[in-house]
Amino acid sequence: MLLQAPDKSRRQPSAASTAGVVRRIVLTRKGALTVGAVALATLVTVGAAAQEKTPRPAPAPPTAQGEAVATESTDADADWTTFRGDLRRTGHHAESYSPLDDAVELWRYGTGARVESSPTLWRGRVFVGSFSGFLYALDADTGEEIWRYDTGELVRASPAVVDGVVYFGSDDNRLHAVDALTGERRWAFEFGEGGEQSSPAVVDGVVYFGAFDRHVYALDADTGEERWRYDAGGSMLSSPAVEDDRLYIGVMDGTVHAVDASSGQKIWNFKAGDKPIFASPAIADGTLFIGAYDDHLYALATADGEERWRRQLGGPIFSSAAVAGGRVWVGAGDGFYALDPASGAVRWKSQEPTGSVFGSAAVSAAADRAYIGSSEMGLLIYDLEGTLVRRFDIGDKVWSSVTVAADGRFFVGAHDGHVYAFGRGPVRE
Repeated sequence: MLLQAPDKSRRQPSAASTAGVVRRIVLTRKGALTVGAVALATLVTVGAAAQEKTPRPAPAPPTAQGEAVATESTDADADWTTFRGDLRRTGHHAESYSPLDDAVELWRYGTGARVESSPTLWRGRVFVGSFSGFLYALDADTGEEIWRYDTGELVRASPAVVDGVVYFGSDDNRLHAVDALTGERRWAFEFGEGGEQSSPAVVDGVVYFGAFDRHVYALDADTGEERWRYDAGGSMLSSPAVEDDRLYIGVMDGTVHAVDASSGQKIWNFKAGDKPIFASPAIADGTLFIGAYDDHLYALATADGEERWRRQLGGPIFSSAAVAGGRVWVGAGDGFYALDPASGAVRWKSQEPTGSVFGSAAVSAAADRAYIGSSEMGLLIYDLEGTLVRRFDIGDKVWSSVTVAADGRFFVGAHDGHVYAFGRGPVRE
């Protein structure tokens, strides 16, 4: 259903924790989400204890250094406009820059509720969702709020920005298109119950995303009209990767699907283990890499879904893989790994007590750095040989994935309700 006018009858936000929200979704749909119930039990076992979401407050003003400066850069190469940085979801930052090993916190912005959405960066603006129910547009230099858009429910998905429009999903069961400059709604598409955590891919005028109602959708990017829907057989948190007119996505019934992006017809599907797949696929050189909650990372041929290898790690995999610098990088229940993409051999594993790594890495091969959030140690920066270079003790879990700008600044959200910016500059007071 396509909605063009603001809807005044939206539900009010519910409990803020991931476990609590998934529980609500599963229980209100009972038989429709048997797989979701299994996934919930796993997620509750490994995830953090539930925390109650506070009422939807006006966010605290940012603490920032410097004065507000209008940024009108049109250099698309300097931006990170979609989840994992590109449509193949590689998490690879291709820009060459000097790593900011002396980086300090430049600003933090308080949303008043947990931030699991991963920031996107476009023309000097940071776009990010929050459990407060808002999508925010922030000045990347100062952290000042430019606008906020109210969905009335949790915003856990990461936005995509294309041609001046921000596309993102919410637990209000809608995919929203919002003007990136003004925050005004362009359109909103309503789908089935359960909410939406899959971050959209926007390709050649089409918006692709998966939903908890078991369907992958293709919408016209300009109008929001549905072009096709595909029944994946299970709910999805995974975000679609797109390459060569094919869409790839993981499903919570433990399968991976390849779908024709033009017609919505199935090309192939692969059954992994007996546990859910929450992660998004990453594609490089004809191979799809994806982790599952059965502790395995899988490598599949994109042509036909044939398994090339699987590697058991030390815990469940929620994190989406990154592919860069001749390595596959992924978080698991027991830390952060680098693997050989051809064989799946583990090249190194983090030695620090990171706890479960739910977020996904951003990697710059040119800068010799990998950025990853953790459950126990905040934000971590490694060189590509596995040495911990920097640690930022945020004081809470970091499940948001890091966004890296072309000048080396980096942005991330955290469970303490803040969006953070780090870079070279004076120390935040």
